[in-house]
Amino acid sequence: MSRKEAKNSLGDALTCPICMEYMESPIYQCRNGHTICSECHVRVNDCPQCRVALDKVAPIRTLALEQMVDKMKFKYPCRNSGCKVSTQGGNARKDHRAKCPHRTITCFVSGCGKKIKLPSLYEHVEEDHKKDVTLHAARDSVVIRYTLPKHDSVKDASWTPSIIGDNLVCFMVSSAKRDEISVYCRYIYRQVRYSITVEAYGTMRCYAGWARPIDYHDDEIRLAQYLSVPANAIWFLTDANTDLTVSFVFEVLE
Repeated sequence: MSRKEAKNSLGDALTCPICMEYMESPIYQCRNGHTICSECHVRVNDCPQCRVALDKVAPIRTLALEQMVDKMKFKYPCRNSGCKVSTQGGNARKDHRAKCPHRTITCFVSGCGKKIKLPSLYEHVEEDHKKDVTLHAARDSVVIRYTLPKHDSVKDASWTPSIIGDNLVCFMVSSAKRDEISVYCRYIYRQVRYSITVEAYGTMRCYAGWARPIDYHDDEIRLAQYLSVPANAIWFLTDANTDLTVSFVFEVLE
């Protein structure tokens, strides 16, 4: 067997029959010896090849295959179409998966849910969401004004997202539980550092930070990752029966 044939054979042995990704430790198997990756082992109950039930209480590890992979320091090619990157396993592989410029994501527009290849996301927004997203041609700085309804109480709501240039997506949501307005940005293609300044009736709040990827989950947001505007800090400045226009200045720093 040639080296190329051996490499292809090893690649076949390391391929999970469900997700078709190369496996890394821990690697599991059914009682008949058919292997499955750890991520798919959690999601399925039966072996995809022989249909026997997988032991979830005392799962069977494929230690010989795990040891071979660990000693070889096998490089895992990215399976996203168009990506030619290969990485070591573990955190390096996970980090690339999360940031791969060729990955498939779910459209960020509320109610859409389409799976889109990242390089086609901006085109998808232009074609399908002209009424749902505000596009700004400026790439470095933009002023976005939101009109907030009169202050009966803070409700859970979100405003129309905006895209600066073709890369930075700006979101604004209000939370009844925290009694605040949150403003934050996500990047589509290139990670950038940005700042937000909010101005209303002479008061000002500022925030600067690195944008997270567009498919970074909202429930992962932490206080240090967005501009938090307490509702009372805005509405006490105006008549409670009057709508309020607030200016948010977004600027790309680098």
